[in-house]
Amino acid sequence: METVWRSPHCFTDWGSCHDADWYFFITPSLDGVGGNALIWGLSAAFGAGIGYSLQSLFAQASFSEIHPVSFTLATFVVVIILSSCSLLFVQIDVSPQLWTLLWILSAIAGLFTLIGQLTYNLGIRLTSASFVGIIGISNPTLTAALAWIVLQEALANQQILGMLMVVLGVIALSQERRSKTN
Repeated sequence: METVWRSPHCFTDWGSCHDADWYFFITPSLDGVGGNALIWGLSAAFGAGIGYSLQSLFAQASFSEIHPVSFTLATFVVVIILSSCSLLFVQIDVSPQLWTLLWILSAIAGLFTLIGQLTYNLGIRLTSASFVGIIGISNPTLTAALAWIVLQEALANQQILGMLMVVLGVIALSQERRSKTN
């Protein structure tokens, strides 16, 4: 594991960094994967896409019997158990003074994930998995836009074009859905 210390100012101007502004990222070391990091990354992303798709289908199928809140909480319990078990296979070196901050940030991230997943599942119950899935495709677009604003990450022209295509697709889908209800 590698701990990277950076300030929000440091992403663009290393000369403006101040000790009081620093925060951390903990990143897994990819030393063992060699030149296969891209393949591992693509495989992980593809696996996540399949997993989320299957979760959406199972959610829609179960909502005739189970309320979305119960389904989401049960899913979260399973995720917590499985992710805790996965820590047995990953070596994480965190300095002792950072554990409190790590727990706080993890709790905040978990809360936002729970809220997002709950609203996603409520959307599936109110519409359908296919409709919510298409709207959910805007998640990476929003993430890229927030990374550009908050972290000052650069966006390539292809990324901006892709973001615009997603936004236009969501707008077209909502217009089509609106015309069917009228």
